[in-house]
Amino acid sequence: MIWWLLAAAAAIALTGFLLHANARAYTRRVEAQFPPTGRFIETSDTRLHVREAGMEGAPRILLIHGASSNLLELWEPLAEEFAPLHRVIAYDRPGMGYSTRARANAHTLAHQAQCAARVLEQTGDGPAIIVAHSLGAAVALRLALNFPHLVRGLVLVAPACNPYPGKPAWWARLSAT
Repeated sequence: MIWWLLAAAAAIALTGFLLHANARAYTRRVEAQFPPTGRFIETSDTRLHVREAGMEGAPRILLIHGASSNLLELWEPLAEEFAPLHRVIAYDRPGMGYSTRARANAHTLAHQAQCAARVLEQTGDGPAIIVAHSLGAAVALRLALNFPHLVRGLVLVAPACNPYPGKPAWWARLSAT
């Protein structure tokens, strides 16, 4: 009986290892085919992928994407429109796009806002207009509360800012780990 339990545990462990190795290999292939289009900014525990366009010294606009997305969500439709008169900045939130996943509390709004503040501090002077979509709007609101000197105004597009009643589904909790 114990032999079967050990064999089953070994099979489960091997399957997990193979799935992880396959996911890493797939990620490397995709990243080789579609390399990052911007530069990277380091925080204390995260490497943030940042893309910029427009005139240096012009009023800044920071684009913050929503959940399960990346900087291209807002970049593609807006950057070209705003760039002639503004400095447009977009970044991949931690764990999204080419930004690395950080410590255990990286999903908190406080940490996400701190990362947005770091992007603003590293890309110019003065406050910026924040354009944020979906969950990015909650990050933008926290940014405005915690770092008001960096925020000139907020544009919240389809904001997801209300607390979620109840417990997230098991698959949502799994994807957040």
